[in-house]
Amino acid sequence: MNNLSEYKKQSNKLNYSEAVYIKANNLFFVIKQGTYGYEDYAPGFFYIAGLLLGERRTQKEVADVFKISTVTLRKQYRELKSIFTELKLIDWCY
Repeated sequence: MNNLSEYKKQSNKLNYSEAVYIKANNLFFVIKQGTYGYEDYAPGFFYIAGLLLGERRTQKEVADVFKISTVTLRKQYRELKSIFTELKLIDWCY
C-alpha cells in the first residue's frame, strides 16, 4: 500500500476535511519509510490526524466507521503516538 487512498470513503463518512486526509497520508508515509509494519493502522492515522488538526471524533465514531473495536483503535493510537513521540515528529498535548 502506497497511501491511504482506499480509506478515503471512511474519511468522508466521518466528515473529515481534505486536510485530515492529507495529514493522515503524511503520517502514514513517515511510518512507511521506517521499519515499522503499520499498514493496517489506517484508523489510527486518521484519528491522530483529526486530533492534530482540531477535527476531533470520538474513538467510537472512528472505530465504527472502520469496522474495528474501540480497543483496537486505542491500541493503534498508543503505538503510533509512541513512535511519533520517539521520532520527535509531533509535540503531543493529548
